Amino acid sequence: QPADWKAKWIWRGPVREPRPAAGFFKGTNELVGLRDPVRVDGRSPLLRRVVVVEKPIGRAQVFVTGLGYYELSCNGQRVGHQVLAPAKSNYRQWVYYDIHDLTAHLQPGTNVLGVMLGNGWFNPYPKWWQPYRMQWFGSPRALVQLHLEYADGSSEVVVSDSSWTTAPGPVLSSCVYDGEVYDATQELPGWNRPGFDDSGWERTHEVEPPGGVLVCPIMPPIKVVEHLVPLSVTSPKPGAQVFDLGQNFAGWVRLTAAGPRGTRLTLRYAEDLHPDGTIDVTSNERAQATDVYVMKGEGREVYEPRFTFHGFRYVQVTGLPAPAQRGDLVGCVVHTACAATGEFACDQELINRIHRATCWAQRSNLMGYPMDCPQRDERLGWFGDALVSMEAALFNFDTPSFYRAWLEGVRFNQNPTNGDISIVSPRPYLVDEPDPTWSSAYLVMVWQYYVHTGDRRFLAEHFESMKRYVDYLGTQATNHILPKYWIGDWGTIVEGWQEGEPVLVTTAFYYEDVRILSRAAAVLGRSTEAEAYDALAQRIRTAFNRTYYDARRQQYE
Repeated sequence: QPADWKAKWIWRGPVREPRPAAGFFKGTNELVGLRDPVRVDGRSPLLRRVVVVEKPIGRAQVFVTGLGYYELSCNGQRVGHQVLAPAKSNYRQWVYYDIHDLTAHLQPGTNVLGVMLGNGWFNPYPKWWQPYRMQWFGSPRALVQLHLEYADGSSEVVVSDSSWTTAPGPVLSSCVYDGEVYDATQELPGWNRPGFDDSGWERTHEVEPPGGVLVCPIMPPIKVVEHLVPLSVTSPKPGAQVFDLGQNFAGWVRLTAAGPRGTRLTLRYAEDLHPDGTIDVTSNERAQATDVYVMKGEGREVYEPRFTFHGFRYVQVTGLPAPAQRGDLVGCVVHTACAATGEFACDQELINRIHRATCWAQRSNLMGYPMDCPQRDERLGWFGDALVSMEAALFNFDTPSFYRAWLEGVRFNQNPTNGDISIVSPRPYLVDEPDPTWSSAYLVMVWQYYVHTGDRRFLAEHFESMKRYVDYLGTQATNHILPKYWIGDWGTIVEGWQEGEPVLVTTAFYYEDVRILSRAAAVLGRSTEAEAYDALAQRIRTAFNRTYYDARRQQYE
């Protein structure tokens, strides 16, 4: 519960940072006129705390999160198997935290907790501060609370506060879109183990909370769920080797190599190749999708990024002192660990291939929320994309808890003033973007969830939010007809199509929303509301046909 938290948010930077009226920066133009400048430090800090255990332990649990991403260790050993944690959220509304059992990690005497932070979606570089890409919420920060229950019945709580120490880490920069730079020559060996001398480290600062309520996620964590061995490795030009993983997926690679200290290895990711065999990064758009590893020169070194991910099939490696073998690179498939539950096969191999491609696309876009794409400079939870893929995902994977968590975030993010629903989640609601053709996916997906699970309690939890949204649409309609918005029938192949067309799709969604709300009310035993919204649906239908149906041509226009 909120009152149980005694820990403080900490990091190595300023105690307070500017916040615009919205609570986050959605563009660098908002920096104009600020009295206090915003300084984006993209280097990953290391945080350290000594914990002395003087009595036998019965149980030890740690409650932890770090923004934008965190990696926890105890006595030099990484804790947990999750990656890219916590999953992305609207940090001003809700923040995920994890629980780990440390009973087997702690030893009598001196122990050390260590945290490394990455930028994630919380601390993006200014080049990406845009409403449809990344918003800047603040500098990295961590929250840690360790509960020690001793065998004699006594207990102790160790929390993150200004007693922790901090220093810059070897991850010089990290960006979801652009990749990670890791300089192994700047590693601090043993920094997260007992006996390390941190007398030269700074004390951490207690900083402002991000603002969101702390939530323990019900969905599975993001994990490395599979490893792929390259099908081939080629040398399309001097100094470059291209590894073909044989499959388009989301994640990264683990590279093993040897070389002199200071050798700079560059790994670029792409979904396709040029005719000459070099990578084609066209589909990455502006995302650099590049990881850099600076070698420390100590035999065969292994590099695997921590705080970024890519969508790719091919990896082009440059800077290697000697040609790599096919087995020196391994693909790490990363996504929310929703197990496969459905199977499909038929005697038409083309259809089987389409199904396999669909499943891989779904896996690549389960990243704590349903993404639109894993490779380019977007990777957002667009409602339209989530809607059209949800039913297939529910058949193919164990996704109820995944969608339950995401839809709960949508509900958290509802406009408190008028009941409007965002068109992207998780991300702060933006007032200049209403569009029922996308926002209506919330009601459709809640109903889809109920149809597949039969979970009436889930439906009841969302009913009032659904009702508020439908009532909001009613305030936007004139004689039950909604105006033109900016999305329309997105992605249509109709020649000459423009955004927002055809105008009738918004009212069509309004009609479907009201029908869903009526059916939900009936399921929940709210008969009066069920009848009222059924009657409203019929009025919308009549107005829709009167406005858009051409009886002479027998078609809608």
